[in-house]
Amino acid sequence: SVREILRSTTFKWSGAATAQLCWTLGQTNQARIEQTILEKHRIVGPVAHGWLSTAAYLDRRYEDGIREARRTTELFPAFTFGHFLLAHGLVESGRYEEALAAIKEEQKLEDNQMVLGLEGYTYARMGRREEALAVLRRLEKPSPATAYVQPYFVARVHAALGDREAALTALEKACDDRSESLVHVEDTGGLRMDPAWEDLHAEPRFQQILKRTGLDKWPRDLPPGFCPKK
Repeated sequence: SVREILRSTTFKWSGAATAQLCWTLGQTNQARIEQTILEKHRIVGPVAHGWLSTAAYLDRRYEDGIREARRTTELFPAFTFGHFLLAHGLVESGRYEEALAAIKEEQKLEDNQMVLGLEGYTYARMGRREEALAVLRRLEKPSPATAYVQPYFVARVHAALGDREAALTALEKACDDRSESLVHVEDTGGLRMDPAWEDLHAEPRFQQILKRTGLDKWPRDLPPGFCPKK
């Protein structure tokens, strides 16, 4: 079965993978069950610890996510995703200055467009419009090292600024480009789980984007052979 494959010893992060699958499909109740199993076993490793933070973020348990992210950065200081996860939870908790500090720490380890987009999103949430726009200009002007910029990250900044039309246009561009960020939950949550889109859900253009990505049916069915854990 899918469960047996995902939980096999050849799949190193089986618990995280199973929980991630459930979150990706919007099967929140089953995801929480899988998450409880993962938390109980406390698998040691940066990816497993990081996923505990991500799952709490997806479940809107931001304080739990912050706690797990801090633990991740303490145990694995060189893990290039730890401070990014921490910043996400802090932003959604309204702890913006702490979030910016976490972003700066992440940029010391890995300064990429995803992190830059989070910086712009944070400035926008703080009401620091000019700084957010400055980040947008950097995002929208690819450098030699970054030939392609994910429109998804651009859209998040526009949405936080309250620029709905610009956000939707960027998301449509992401659809045209078949951006993986639209459906992946492990970075920011994707179209269905990312809190950045909460004010856009009722927009007809957003609903059309969901149809284009196959996310209009929600939650989606679990794969054949998946035996839910009780």
